[in-house]
Amino acid sequence: MIGVSEWSMLKHVEAFEGKTLEIIELLHQSGEDLDVDRVTNLLTERGTVLARMSKPDQELSADERERVQQAQVADSRMRDMLREHLLEAQSKNAKMQTARRAQESYNSPMMAGSAFFDRKN
Repeated sequence: MIGVSEWSMLKHVEAFEGKTLEIIELLHQSGEDLDVDRVTNLLTERGTVLARMSKPDQELSADERERVQQAQVADSRMRDMLREHLLEAQSKNAKMQTARRAQESYNSPMMAGSAFFDRKN
C-alpha cells in the first residue's frame, strides 16, 4: 500500500513527467505484483535528476553542465528501467486475470452442471 509521503512525492514528480498519473493508476491496479518501493525510489531519483536539469544553462558552471549531461543519461536509463518494470507488472496482472477468469468460469454453476451430466453419460 502506498503511504502518504509516497503520494506526495508522486504528485511532485508529476510536474516533471506526465506519466505519473498513469504510474499511480498502475500502482493501484497492480497491488502486490508491483514493487512499490522500487518504483517510488526510481521516481524519487528521477525527480531529483529532472530538478537539476531544469536550471538554465547560463546559471551552470562547466562542472555543473557535465553533471547535468550525466543526469540526462541517468534519467534516460531510469525511464527505461521504470517502463520495463511497469510492463512486467502489467504482464503479470494480465496473466493473473486470465487465470482467475479461467478458474471462475470452471467453477461457474453452468460448468458444474455440465460436468455432472458428463459424468452420468
